[in-house]
Amino acid sequence: MINKQNSLDLRQRVIEYIKLGNTQSTTSKIFKVSKTSVSRWRSGYQEAESIRASKGKIAPEKLRIYVEGQ
Repeated sequence: MINKQNSLDLRQRVIEYIKLGNTQSTTSKIFKVSKTSVSRWRSGYQEAESIRASKGKIAPEKLRIYVEGQ
């Protein structure tokens, strides 16, 4: 049985497909993932410029900057 959490490979293929000029809606249909996931992965890629599985709500570097500022 396939794990419900989507693989890093799938995320990478989704981002590459969007970068080719395809819409999030089309991408969602082609890869059979929700539009919400596609949108979230695209936003995460634009913010961090990397494709990786989410570990939390804040990127480690952003957390470090926040903590140093407190």
